[in-house]
Amino acid sequence: MYEINPQDMLKHIVHQNIIKIKDETKLKLDLEKLSSQNNLKGIFVKNLLERLNEHPEEKEKIEKAIEIGLSAF
Repeated sequence: MYEINPQDMLKHIVHQNIIKIKDETKLKLDLEKLSSQNNLKGIFVKNLLERLNEHPEEKEKIEKAIEIGLSAF
């Protein structure tokens, strides 16, 4: 869990009391363990890990797809 300090945030206000916050947190998951499961989650993760091995240049995109897909389950 990450807590935001409002006083620190006030220092970063850019324009007209508007601040943009980018969430760069990642889920801590054991993808290899998930991919070995014999269910829909396992198959989903296994397929995306295979795609990641074939296309390492798409790492960010594939990791985001895994995160979104697993949260949908």
